[in-house]
Order: sequence, then C-alpha cells, then structure tokens
Amino acid sequence: MASKIKVDQIAESTTSAGVTFQNDVTVPTGKTITIADGVPVASGGTGLASFTAGDVLYATGPTTLAKLAKGSASQALVMNAGATAPEWATASAGAVSLIASADVSSAVSTVSIDGHFSSSYRHYQLIIDNLKTSADSSSSSVHVRANQSGTAVTASNYYGSTLRIQTHFAGSGNTGEWISYDNGNNNWDHIQQVNGGGDTEEAFTMPIWIYDPLNTTHYKQLYSTNFRPVNSRAYGYTQIGWHWLEDTSAISGLTLYPDSGNLDLINWRLYGYE
Repeated sequence: MASKIKVDQIAESTTSAGVTFQNDVTVPTGKTITIADGVPVASGGTGLASFTAGDVLYATGPTTLAKLAKGSASQALVMNAGATAPEWATASAGAVSLIASADVSSAVSTVSIDGHFSSSYRHYQLIIDNLKTSADSSSSSVHVRANQSGTAVTASNYYGSTLRIQTHFAGSGNTGEWISYDNGNNNWDHIQQVNGGGDTEEAFTMPIWIYDPLNTTHYKQLYSTNFRPVNSRAYGYTQIGWHWLEDTSAISGLTLYPDSGNLDLINWRLYGYE
C-alpha cells in the first residue's frame, strides 16, 4: 500500500539545492498545483503567470515567449517596422474602395459630387446609374464640369473627342461618327448626347474614369462610355469619350447638369483606386 505524507510545504535542504522528484508526480482530478513563477518555456510552459482575453503569444527568442494584448475592432495583425515582433494596425482599405454614394430621386438642376478625392487614392471611377432628364427629347444632353475647391469651372478650356456609334435594332444597319470639340468649350460636352426623359426603362448607366485629380502638374483627364436606347428602342447610341481640362490645378469633384430642364433621377457611386 502506498504511504501518504501530509505536509504544508516541501522545502529544499539548502537554499540552492532545489527539490527533485525521482518519479512522476500525479495531481488528482479536481486538484491543482500552483507554480508561482510559471512553467518555463524549456519545460513546456510559457513562463508567463497570467493572460488577458485576446492576448496573442509570440516568441522573442529561442526559449522566451511574450504576449501581445488584443487590438481594437477591425485591426489587423502585422509585422512591425523592424520585422522583430507582431503588432496591431488599422487594416488597409484595399486596392479599390467605395468612397461615397447618393441616390437622387427628385428633380434638381445640378448634381455636385465633390470633396471625396484624397491622397489615399490616385484614380477614381464614378458609376452613374438610372440617369434621366426632365426634357423628353433624344437631343437632350448631360454635361460635366470639373470642380475646383467645390466650385464648377466655367472657363472655355474643356477639350476632347467622342466616338458615337448608332445601332439600329430594326436591322437597318449601324453608323459611326467622331464628335470633336477640341476648340475649347465651357464644359465636357457629349458625356451623354442623347439622354431623353422617356420611359423609366430608358434611363442609362455610365462609368466615368477620373485620372489623378489632385495632381498639379498635368491637365485633368476623363474617360467615359455609355449606351442608351432611344425612340422606343428603335435604335441606340454607344459613346466613348476622351476628355481633358487644360488646367493643372487640382480638382475637387465634378458637377453634372442637363442642357435644359432638370435631372429627374440619378444614382451614383464613387470608387477609389490606389
């Protein structure tokens, strides 16, 4: 029968001898053994006496562990600048991000999309959806002006060209033409040349790319494409436009407006590209 020794403490014979167990020590179920200074890493422990919820363990050496306190919501674990230890940092927004959006459902004379350009992104894409004007005419146009410090630029230094392809759905053939306005206007014309009020299903979607709007050494450039059926869908126009503003000043946004009437409906989304 195994013998029992009941003691409160086991102490080493001398202050430097320590206590050595020659065989395994079994701790019964429901009982604990407390090691005041923690179990060292070399013995299979962490060498740490306590943890807080969310702590992350990492090695600082071959036999040394440390703990990193939890970060804040949405932070990401990254390596520090010295590549010696992990740390928490604000997660990157990614190469493409939705920056701003709006849905306009009542008649307005202009729509200004302004104040969203920043040093975080170099190029931008503006997606315009469900654009309709109050002028129910196939010759109604939507124009675009650049904004500087929140104000639309009205000087006659807008230039560009548009390729317009007319598609006949009734089988009568297609036609194409270049629309050039490289002599300087006071807006980017022909962004959409045929935007009648028409039926709801004839509202159209159009992407506009804005290149490096905060740069102050080159002219501002836009590229746009669009397609829209007209005249009860008897034919449609596809337009591809290259546009620039002969001004090196930074632009803060864009202003859209029709050549007559109002913009009755427009949904827009602005994306930034790193």
